[in-house]
Amino acid sequence: MISQQQITAVVLAGGQARRMGGQDKGLLMYQDQTFIQHLVNDLKPQVGQIIINANRHQQQYADLTRCPVIEDHFGDFAGPLAGMLTGLQTIKTPYILFMPCDVPHIPDFLVTRLAEKLTQSQAMISTVYDGQRTQYLFALMRCEVQESLQTYLQQNRHQVRAWYQQQHVVEVDFSDCPQFFVNINTPEDLQKCLTLNNFGHAE
Repeated sequence: MISQQQITAVVLAGGQARRMGGQDKGLLMYQDQTFIQHLVNDLKPQVGQIIINANRHQQQYADLTRCPVIEDHFGDFAGPLAGMLTGLQTIKTPYILFMPCDVPHIPDFLVTRLAEKLTQSQAMISTVYDGQRTQYLFALMRCEVQESLQTYLQQNRHQVRAWYQQQHVVEVDFSDCPQFFVNINTPEDLQKCLTLNNFGHAE
């Protein structure tokens, strides 16, 4: 089995959030804390180290989380794959967990379930299937994918799904807890979830 100390988590907060009116989604508020603070609290028991990938508000992220903050090494707001490559180039552990910053909670068994399937399948990437769609940005990867991802981005290609299709990927069933993977892309999405309190809780 993969141990907790073998995994570094990288929270992807490097986007411009155009559909959110430019608001930095990791800094959105939920129950008196920012999304990123909730996520870091949920991640701490599951991984050895946490890093924030951010291309703006870096000092604010650092102050809120006490975690290292890294900017993209590739391109100018070049999308989540650029953040993934930056994470892969930065970490020293053999496994890396990626997740987006636009949810405030994750299941307390997220890493365990992804790691178990990654090991059993001998895949390079295990990613979340929420019962309706594949959530590509919630993924546990072997760091050997770095060279492939770098080549892909150097070809000026940026689609996450298309790069995944080049890898050995296993989808992991999280249909028992889809509320953790709600996509918050617009102010309307956020307001709906806040009104319904429709966010997963790690407790």
